[in-house]
Amino acid sequence: MTGICGWINLECDKHAPATVLNTMASGLVPASLTHSAAGEAGSQAVLAQAEKNRLHCLESGGLMVSMIGQPIWLAGKFSAQAKEQSHAAALMNAYQQHGPKLLNYLHGPFALAIIDSNKNEALLAIDRIGIQRLCYGQTKQGGLIFGSTADAVRQHPAMDSTIDNQHIFSYLFFHAVPSPGTIYHEQQKLLPGQYAHFKNEKLEIETYWNPQFNDARHGDFSGFKTELHDELQSAVKSCTDTTGTIGAFLSGGVDSSAVSGMLGKVLEKPVNTYSIGFAAKGYDEMDYARASSKFYDTIHHEYYVTPEDVCDLIPRIASVYDEPFGNASAVPTYFCAQLAKNDGTDTLLSGDGGDELFGGNERYAQQKIFEFYGNAPGIMRNWLLEPLIFAFPGGGNIMPIRKARSYIEQANIPLPDRLECYNFISRIATKEVFSDDFLASIDTDHPQKLQRERYADARSNSIINRMLYLEWKQVLADNDLRKVTRMCSLAGVDAQFPLLQDNLIDFSTRIPPSFKVKGLKLRYFFKEALRDFLPPQVQSKSKHGFGLPFGIWLSSHSRLQQLAKDSLSDLKRRNFIRPEFIDNLTQKHQSEHAAFYGEAIWVFMMLELWLQAHEQ
Repeated sequence: MTGICGWINLECDKHAPATVLNTMASGLVPASLTHSAAGEAGSQAVLAQAEKNRLHCLESGGLMVSMIGQPIWLAGKFSAQAKEQSHAAALMNAYQQHGPKLLNYLHGPFALAIIDSNKNEALLAIDRIGIQRLCYGQTKQGGLIFGSTADAVRQHPAMDSTIDNQHIFSYLFFHAVPSPGTIYHEQQKLLPGQYAHFKNEKLEIETYWNPQFNDARHGDFSGFKTELHDELQSAVKSCTDTTGTIGAFLSGGVDSSAVSGMLGKVLEKPVNTYSIGFAAKGYDEMDYARASSKFYDTIHHEYYVTPEDVCDLIPRIASVYDEPFGNASAVPTYFCAQLAKNDGTDTLLSGDGGDELFGGNERYAQQKIFEFYGNAPGIMRNWLLEPLIFAFPGGGNIMPIRKARSYIEQANIPLPDRLECYNFISRIATKEVFSDDFLASIDTDHPQKLQRERYADARSNSIINRMLYLEWKQVLADNDLRKVTRMCSLAGVDAQFPLLQDNLIDFSTRIPPSFKVKGLKLRYFFKEALRDFLPPQVQSKSKHGFGLPFGIWLSSHSRLQQLAKDSLSDLKRRNFIRPEFIDNLTQKHQSEHAAFYGEAIWVFMMLELWLQAHEQ
């Protein structure tokens, strides 16, 4: 794990600055390299620690700079200085010349913290897509505390670490705590492409990057196809600039296959690929992974996860995340990373991001259908179809009529709210789930207010591009990337994301939305452009994902059942979830839909285990 932490404009009182820094660092995963510096009387301090060659720190004349990740300088003078001296020297020079505008010259996955003790000024920033992250909190004394994790920030003695009920609700809604909030009331997170500027005891949060999408209906398909090959190769190559052995996740999907194949092409040799399987019907995609491995001639490695593996890992997952995290696919991600680590691989390339850049999720096509209905003439909808369907005698008991009613009801909900029609929390009356006191302390519309803000921020009139942008900010930054980076860190492996390199992100914004989802064909451009490069079996496979058969296993595995039962029993005693709801949830898992209700049980179980691990 790579991380930075520190503070500005804050005395440590009885605590020595070095002691406070080390305590905050305990909230970061232990690493092999450490750098720290403290200003006069400890009122300004910054610490950074990192694995391998991802740490860039420098202190000179009251100016402390620290950056983690793989920075790419656009300006020739800074790029040359980074090569001749260090990235830290380039960062210090860029800050002295441009202040926060230095971010116009910086690409790549990074997080940075700059403290100018002479001016009592600080700058915090993260990369465009949120591969790195930074949390921060202001104190009543006018200080600013920051860190790569919420755990690091809460370790500072001046930081109030009260759990925020609003973000418990948001976690249960999204299965992760969405930015800009954190699970703690006094802490926040930077959104991708944002920076925080602390000056004169005031903190300003600004967006330095917000892409302009191309909404054109047509484009040069042939030209874009050639460009995709070049940009993909360039992106993968940029992720190989590291020491140690490199391999790739290989699920058998389009993205992991494209990355694995391109990695072999870049390195000009067979590469190691790693896959996870499950002995559960409908969850195992190992045949596709094997087909991709054979097609690209990779050195393939497999592991089948068992229910016993899950039992052993669940408490570790709960404790290693700095906020509650309910994505069950963290389990196969960890075991895949561990498989690679045990094989001697130091860096794994992941295919995350392809769906969100090029339109690969089923909901994109589904929403186009709803929008088609919404754009139909009002007379047809309001005076003919809807009165006929909703007034049809006994329609609620006739499957085609019932489906038509559901379709119309969803179509009449505007985006992006419509995206959450199948959300577990949305489908249940909140008063049936939560206690009255808990509901009185929160805004139940808050999660969807966040979605509306992100959706509105997208510089596009296309619903496809707007949905993609929304998912960059929430699904990728708060969920998928946190899943991979934290689980790889737990296994001792570095994670790289070729499809989320800036060159590919910029390229994706120039692709017309009609190419991304053509009619109802998902990932049309990406698949067509790489048709000769992807294995035939992968091109024709349906979207699956990296799911865990937790609900299925929970139906029969006694140790999993006991773990879930104990966790949910403890959750009942916290007085914000109604005990009868928990009882009803477990009963429905046993009698109705094991996979669906099993996922809900996982989310509630992981909340309780996280609270226990963090002594709440």
